[in-house]
Amino acid sequence: KLSPVYTLHLFRIVQEAINNIIKHAAASCIDIELHYAEDLLKIKISDNGKGFNLDTISNGTGLLNMKKRAKMLNGTLEINSFPDIHTQIIIEIPVNEQGKQYKLLLADDHTLLRDALSNLINNFDEFAVVASAGNGDEVVKSIKNGCNPDIVLMDLNMPVMDGYATAKWLQQQHPKIKVVILTMYDSEIALIRLLQVGVNGFLKKDIHPAELRKALLIVAAGEYYYSNQTTGKIASLFRKSPDKPSSLEKALQLIWK
Repeated sequence: KLSPVYTLHLFRIVQEAINNIIKHAAASCIDIELHYAEDLLKIKISDNGKGFNLDTISNGTGLLNMKKRAKMLNGTLEINSFPDIHTQIIIEIPVNEQGKQYKLLLADDHTLLRDALSNLINNFDEFAVVASAGNGDEVVKSIKNGCNPDIVLMDLNMPVMDGYATAKWLQQQHPKIKVVILTMYDSEIALIRLLQVGVNGFLKKDIHPAELRKALLIVAAGEYYYSNQTTGKIASLFRKSPDKPSSLEKALQLIWK
């Protein structure tokens, strides 16, 4: 059985492959073959289209994302396509490494909550809390001292160095580390500021443990996660009536004052 992270990566690779074939190859039929051995998963996607010149789309975002996802799974992706000849995409992924645990650094200034959250996350098969901190300054020191987490899960409001400043430092100094904010606040200004510093996820502290695990898995797979309530707030930022400024415009005015 494939882990949720593997499943999501593979789904996105196949989805993008099909989109590229539809967009560039004018195919009427797409065949997908799945070969599963003990330690290797092989997916072959082929079509009956006209093919396309790889040089014209080799730098496209879609193909780059496919290759990036395959590399994240320690796999390979090969594309064979020439004008007037059908396209074939071969993905090979080793499955004996999918039991990897993602390393997580947890930051919250409330010791009781931090310890309880650490125990909860350590019960998730896919994650292990490798370090904890009481504020952003301790996060920075921990990473400078050699801690190399895959994800930093932290409170927004912390003393000394808060979640905004910490997320900004991580974006500038360690952009590969993913950041998830866990807080009680979800104002429009807070959301905009967090989006500006590249936060990968935003969660309320009252979420169910199952949603926390789901969010961490999605972020670990290189995507973004915002709760339904938060997504609604983000959407409302861009709604604008003819006679009133949008929430986005009002929030930006406050930030830029």
